[in-house]
Amino acid sequence: MPDCRSAWVAAAALALFAPALPARPPYVAMIPNGNVNLCANCHTDVSGGGARNPFGESFGRAGRNWSAALAGEDSDGDGVSNGAELQDPAGAWGRSPQPVGDVRFVSSPGFNFSTPGERTLRFSGLLLEPSSAQGEHQAIQIVNTGTDPVDTSGLWLVSNGGAWQIAGPGATVAPGGTLVVFLNADGRDVSASQVVEPSSGGLPPLDTARGSLSIHWVSDPQMQFSRQQSMIDYVEWGAGGQAREETAVRANLWTAGGFVPAPSMGQLLRRTGAGQGAPNWSIPGGN
Repeated sequence: MPDCRSAWVAAAALALFAPALPARPPYVAMIPNGNVNLCANCHTDVSGGGARNPFGESFGRAGRNWSAALAGEDSDGDGVSNGAELQDPAGAWGRSPQPVGDVRFVSSPGFNFSTPGERTLRFSGLLLEPSSAQGEHQAIQIVNTGTDPVDTSGLWLVSNGGAWQIAGPGATVAPGGTLVVFLNADGRDVSASQVVEPSSGGLPPLDTARGSLSIHWVSDPQMQFSRQQSMIDYVEWGAGGQAREETAVRANLWTAGGFVPAPSMGQLLRRTGAGQGAPNWSIPGGN
C-alpha cells in the first residue's frame, strides 16, 4: 500500500484547488468507518507509512476491495472478524460516506489488542490525594458506557510523567461497570474490576496540583500517544494547555484551554456530565 502520509499530503494539495474534496487518505474511504482509525487500520505505525499490519496485508491481497470475504476474515487473530471490528460484519457496505453501525464499537482490524467496545470507556473519577480514611493510594476510575464487556488489558494510561499498559485478571469491565486502577500500589489486595499499577509500572504518582491523564490503544509506548486516533479519553486539572491537550481537542474529547480545579485531600474529581470537556467534571461537595 502506498505511504499513507504521502496520501495525506496529496489530499491536502488537492484541497487547495477543490475544497469540497474530503481531506483524508484515499484508502481510508475504501473501508467502512475507515476515518475512525485512519492510517492505523492498515499500518503498524499509527501515523501511517512503512510496514503494513495484518489487516493491511489482507486488504492488499484483496486488491484493496472491501467484500464479504474480507469482512469474514480475522486478520489480526483477536477472535473478532474484520467486519465486526469495522461495524460491517456482512461486508455489505457500499462505500457510502456515512458511518456504518455504531462508531463507538469500531476498532482496528490490524492490531490484536484493539477490539470493539474500547471507545465506550470513559474516565469517571480520580482520587489524586487520598485521605487516611480512603486509602493510601491514588486511584483512577474507568467506566464502561457500552452494552458489552470490555477487556481493558493492553490499553495505556498516560500522564504528564509516564505511561502504563493496563494488565491484570480484573481488567475486564462489565456493561455499566467501573474499573478501579490503584497507582503504585504494590501488594495491595484487589477484588474483581480492580487492578494494581506497580511502582515499576511506568506511571508515577499523578501531580496533585496540575496534570493530565489520557487512555490510549497503541502497541508500543513509543507509538504516537499524540495521535488522535489512538486516544480514547482525556482529562486535565489545575491548568489548561497541558500535554496532549491538543490531541484531545482534535479527537473531540476536550476543549482548548479547559481544565477542572485540582481537588483537595480526600476529594474525588468526578465526571458528572455525559459529554466531554471540563464542564462535565466537578468536585462533589467541593468549593
